[in-house]
Amino acid sequence: MTTDNVELRTVTMQGCPLELLHRARQHGEALVRELAFIVEGGGDNTELPKRLLHVVERVRVRAGGLNTGAELAIDEALARGEEYIDFEVVMPVALGRGAPAFAALLDEIDAYCRSGELLTLETPVDVRAFQRWYLGEMAHQLDGAPPTPWDEWRRAEGARGATRS
Repeated sequence: MTTDNVELRTVTMQGCPLELLHRARQHGEALVRELAFIVEGGGDNTELPKRLLHVVERVRVRAGGLNTGAELAIDEALARGEEYIDFEVVMPVALGRGAPAFAALLDEIDAYCRSGELLTLETPVDVRAFQRWYLGEMAHQLDGAPPTPWDEWRRAEGARGATRS
């Protein structure tokens, strides 16, 4: 599917944990607010906040309005107190292929948070795992892989971690 010469694809999120999704949203919003404040104030240490804000704005512009149905379904499921949801996300292919680079940027931002230069704390471990799954699903499915449900991914990650120890 294409819109205005932008190739769009659908990515399926299966068994998405709503509580983690909600916490990831909250953390991301707090971080973006703080980074915007830093950029507005100027100073010597604004390069990383500028990069993140640029990426966030690019995502908003390129994917804005594509997933209102998914957003509504998520919000309704949260209001009902559901634990998990399956939904589809329509995204520009180029944006989805940038998911690994965005994940690396999130790692860089977490290091920035750990340095104590921000009020926003480092991403909690469970939320960071959720982000890795979510962003990984985008990249893998755009490469032709089938969806991997959250619980299945989490078990596989736990098994990989156990063999590394």
